[in-house]
Amino acid sequence: IHSQQSKVKGVASMKQNVQQGFRAGGRAPYGYRLKEIELGTHRDGQSIVKTKLEPDPETSPILREYFERRAKGEARRAILEDFYRRGIPSYSGRRRWAISSAKAIEDNLEVYLGHTVFFRHNEKVKVQGKCEGYLHGKKWRPKEEWVVTENTHEPLISEEIAAKIREVKAKGIRDTPYQAKRVYALSGTMKCAQCGENYTGDSGIYRCSARKRVGAQCPNHDIAQGKVEDAVFSVVDQQILNFKNINAFIKRVKSRFKTDKSEI
Repeated sequence: IHSQQSKVKGVASMKQNVQQGFRAGGRAPYGYRLKEIELGTHRDGQSIVKTKLEPDPETSPILREYFERRAKGEARRAILEDFYRRGIPSYSGRRRWAISSAKAIEDNLEVYLGHTVFFRHNEKVKVQGKCEGYLHGKKWRPKEEWVVTENTHEPLISEEIAAKIREVKAKGIRDTPYQAKRVYALSGTMKCAQCGENYTGDSGIYRCSARKRVGAQCPNHDIAQGKVEDAVFSVVDQQILNFKNINAFIKRVKSRFKTDKSEI
């Protein structure tokens, strides 16, 4: 009984925050960051701090680009593959974007229109501590149960773009097959530790090229593309692509190719 009462009070407190234009909690959606607002102090002297959303200068342009391209009918997978090739990390920080992440972004239309939304998700059903889905088998509550406070932060998309996204979602249109060739940046560069042959990419994995030949005995295992590229590019980013190294490299190149020939 005490647990249920605490839950009811907690939800009521979060609803009140939302009705006042503040966040109910949680991290900011992709494209935004949290802005802390100090509203005074408690009796014990601790600050009363609440949060609102403000555009993140790094991710908000990517978010806008995603919605603009989706509104023109471009497939999710095509957009996300393009982000991957351009080295734009996903919301989770991984190099490769998941389709589920894109769908979650599209489910947040009201937030990207500048409104604060609460009480959308249905309660999760747990069996022996494990989540077994949502109450009544539905992830979202009926829209009339949502708590929405309009114009609480700067919007990242227009009503026109939101209307086009809703139209696509209402029709239940699935992604059109995307046939663009996947890029394997480490093919021919990564070497097999067992036999010395090159690793090549295929079907989302890297494998020793020796294993493709009839009668090859190389025992080395295949490696998932995302796993190995995340590891390698993380080292590249930390140890090579920092400002000091790049600056020194540019100076060496300029010195080496210093000449009167403009072509060089």
